[in-house]
Amino acid sequence: MKAYIAEKAKADKILDYSAFLNKMSRKIEDERHGKKVDVKIDKIKLNYQRYRRINKTYQVSTELQKLIRNIHLAQYWYVITEDWCGDSGQILPYLDKIVEINPEIKLKLLLREENPEIMNHYMTDGKRAIPKLISVDIQGRELFQWGPRPKATQKLFEENLSAGFSKPQIMEKVHAWYAQDQGRTIESEFSEILNEIFKISAHTS
Repeated sequence: MKAYIAEKAKADKILDYSAFLNKMSRKIEDERHGKKVDVKIDKIKLNYQRYRRINKTYQVSTELQKLIRNIHLAQYWYVITEDWCGDSGQILPYLDKIVEINPEIKLKLLLREENPEIMNHYMTDGKRAIPKLISVDIQGRELFQWGPRPKATQKLFEENLSAGFSKPQIMEKVHAWYAQDQGRTIESEFSEILNEIFKISAHTS
């Protein structure tokens, strides 16, 4: 049975990572030239800086490289996202560097607001939270899901929300966490997911 996203995602609404960044760059250029721009342009500009910085500095760990290279099943990593989303700015560049290791994995991005039905199908605790990753093989069968944040980040968010902090205050703490973590937790969670998949595959083969 095909995963919902494999059935519903339309080719003209799917972006690769470079096209996604190019769209952000054009919005930033338009703003510089005084053209009408996205109301969230300040968040987009900040995210663009994050993408560029992480893509330049991040190196995938040896352990995760081995796991990624051990994937021999062609697959798509669909990510529902938006260019203004702060969590996406802290996560997508790591995913891009990870999939670069293995040509069997293709990173495909869908904008949440352009794909409401797909987003509504992949909500987290009843919320349209992004980024949301859904991995499917080339037959469209779902392999795994991940997101919208690393578990430790989500726990930090929920604890501060319960403590009465405002959303801007919480996100300041969340971004500080990302800066200190430098992708280590993302690597750990993906290593855990892939090890589990390999384990299941070994039992069924």
